[in-house]
Amino acid sequence: MWSDATGTYIVNATPDGASTNVLKIYAYRPSDNSLWYGTDLSPYTDHRWGAVTIVGNNLYVIGGYRQYLSPNVVYGNTLRDVLSTDTWNQGVGALNVARYSAKAVTFNGEAVVLGGETVVKELRDVEAYNETTHT
Repeated sequence: MWSDATGTYIVNATPDGASTNVLKIYAYRPSDNSLWYGTDLSPYTDHRWGAVTIVGNNLYVIGGYRQYLSPNVVYGNTLRDVLSTDTWNQGVGALNVARYSAKAVTFNGEAVVLGGETVVKELRDVEAYNETTHT
């Protein structure tokens, strides 16, 4: 969830089809039943199966996997959409271990990434990203 001066939104980030490299951002405002469409994450590379969470005014896509292009790549970087201005930033932080199919939550003001997979193994660890220190 995310709030600004106009209300509280329920935000979703989802791939735009199985074989595209576009991540769509949608935000629903229950108070007036309105839907807001954010800027697609198409200027950057495919981050399918990335973990998504919101910290403050920012939506983070953490890690992810690019397929259908050679070579397949597992990402360890973090992308950020500043929701109030709907602007994407690339490379705002990096994971210690690149991963996809992880889960992310916001805890104590940090984006916390749980588990996931690399190309060769399943991960059973936790990493936290602090947007103040970018670590």
